[in-house]
Amino acid sequence: MNYSEVEASILRLVTEATEDSARAFAERTVTRLVRPELLRAAEDELTEDARTALTTGCANVLMMSAAELHDLLVTIDGGILADDGLDTGVLTAVTALEHWKNYLEQNRRGELCELAVRSIEDIDHEVSASLDDFLATPEMAAEYARIRRLLAPGPVCSRPTSPADDPDPASEGTRTGPPRTVTESVTPTVTHLSPGP
Repeated sequence: MNYSEVEASILRLVTEATEDSARAFAERTVTRLVRPELLRAAEDELTEDARTALTTGCANVLMMSAAELHDLLVTIDGGILADDGLDTGVLTAVTALEHWKNYLEQNRRGELCELAVRSIEDIDHEVSASLDDFLATPEMAAEYARIRRLLAPGPVCSRPTSPADDPDPASEGTRTGPPRTVTESVTPTVTHLSPGP
């Protein structure tokens, strides 16, 4: 499958998912996208108050209200020190919090698509997938399978119920070389991947 086909498939899955499946997917995906290892560069890129807000939001993402997340995101946005864009890991976590907040506020399926794209981009940062054969790498194929499994119709209880049962594709790959940097704003609207280097 090429990237466009994967994207279309995810959109269809999100559209057809039951409310329970959509919620389960959102919770598992946002949790994956705010994992602590993504925040390593925050010390050099955010003020102390912004780092505290980001760490708090990531650690308590499923327990906080949309209003609480909004306040934290305002603090983060006002405490950015980097002039040339946030580190990829930090930006991934911040945008995941933003999409989760919006989902809590509006229950819009579009925010689930955004979370899926951010999750795919996170894997792409590890493996630089080919847009023409997007699922060629084991890591990307595993992430696509995870998305399909969580969004496919059926009772949530039939799906993995613990992190050990829901393997994280990001843990299967090894990051090599320095982290990429990005120049997007804290809440980018771009939903398409760019070709890998």
